[in-house]
Amino acid sequence: KFLVREDWDNLEYLSDIKKALSDPDTDKKNRSLRAPRILFTSGRKDEIAPFHMMDKLYEEAQKAKAVAAKIDFEEGNHNETWLQEGYFRQLAVWLQRYSR
Repeated sequence: KFLVREDWDNLEYLSDIKKALSDPDTDKKNRSLRAPRILFTSGRKDEIAPFHMMDKLYEEAQKAKAVAAKIDFEEGNHNETWLQEGYFRQLAVWLQRYSR
């Protein structure tokens, strides 16, 4: 048998963002650095990545001063959240707002 496991330490990445954005010398080091824009989509019936994990990431992104938004899909599961009504419409609204 073969098992593949991938760990993504997203909380560490958010911590790195927070440190970089709070560093008073950041502007001197990198004039192009700005708060990242992050959209979290959460299938509330996700059986692989439980929604409370997405909630935690969203909270940490706000603490890191990221421009963060979260959209919950009550009937979404791990593989089919994108099929939920309004998914693409809400994604398009977010992209239009923050892709400038």
